[in-house]
Amino acid sequence: MVCIRKKTFTLLEVMVAAFILGISLVMVLQILGTSRSRVLRSKHRWARTHLLEQGLEFHLLAGPDEEYPDTFLPEGFSVVCELVEARELPVYAREPIGGKVLAGIKCTVLGVDNEEVDSFTVEKIVQQPLY
Repeated sequence: MVCIRKKTFTLLEVMVAAFILGISLVMVLQILGTSRSRVLRSKHRWARTHLLEQGLEFHLLAGPDEEYPDTFLPEGFSVVCELVEARELPVYAREPIGGKVLAGIKCTVLGVDNEEVDSFTVEKIVQQPLY
């Protein structure tokens, strides 16, 4: 009589398969964690840029003497805009022409603890000389 024996997995084969499965799960979880942190960083970067653009647009449209509305920025945040000398101008281009000069407007978003969150400088022709 012929004895038919079923082929089964050995303990070593099961342990190797479990090890490979475990390593695969760890790698997938690491990838998910990394992508989540990248999404959060992008979200914070977008929020900083959005606040900065809002402040700069308000300053350019309303003028430097206007006060920001109370609901303009989230609570605790503020925007400071100041006129600065335009960068990388040749000497002859720094002289006012017809009472106008090229200047930079530097806007800075300040956070809850008055720390600088982000800043940006845009160049614009202004009426008064700065220097």
